[in-house]
Amino acid sequence: MLPESTIWTILQDHVPHGQWVSMREIFTIVESHSTLDSADLQAHRTNSLTPSWRVRVKRVLEQKKRTGKVHGRKHA
Repeated sequence: MLPESTIWTILQDHVPHGQWVSMREIFTIVESHSTLDSADLQAHRTNSLTPSWRVRVKRVLEQKKRTGKVHGRKHA
């Protein structure tokens, strides 16, 4: 299972700094710079199609947003 600390390292190393990056691009970066196992690919909950690794990526970004390490757009 891909740890959140590894996700953060991948984001720091591969996401362009100082520009907006879409979630789709972030997911592509994490996926291409990690080795996802079967647990990562499983849905994070019953009745969900979202793989657990994507939920962890979002969680890392939310945590870093709260501490000011990343900035996000506010939803309308």
